[in-house]
Amino acid sequence: MPGDPDELLRLVAQVEREPELIPFVIHVQVEGREDEEVQYRVDVGVAGIPGWARFRKRIRPEEGYAEWTTLDGVLEFDQRGRIVCDPVPGRPDRFITTVTAETRFRLPLLGSVLAHASRPFLTYTFSAWLQNLEAALDGTEPEWANPPQ
Repeated sequence: MPGDPDELLRLVAQVEREPELIPFVIHVQVEGREDEEVQYRVDVGVAGIPGWARFRKRIRPEEGYAEWTTLDGVLEFDQRGRIVCDPVPGRPDRFITTVTAETRFRLPLLGSVLAHASRPFLTYTFSAWLQNLEAALDGTEPEWANPPQ
């Protein structure tokens, strides 16, 4: 990805912008912000089905990453993830961005089915998020934007 990794992490910290950057995110409500940490609620909609989750996101620009974890969510949604910016050797104007996430639903029996079924959806969502972050850094329109509500 071209640009400055610190700029990317500042953009990731702006959780209020998630509806324009992350598919299916409809609304974000910040519940608290302190130093390099923000707690917030996300409302989502997939195929007309509403959902929500509360997150804590920590930004660590000096270490080149941001991480998040759910505090609670619909269907006992539980996710931990990280976005890491690594420099490209010999290319100070470029960096590699990697997203990793572990998602589960803490429901007896149904939880593993939901986690398995959500994989393609989450793969698409994270891929689109990375593309939209790059577009935002370039000052262009995101490829995938949520339709107006």
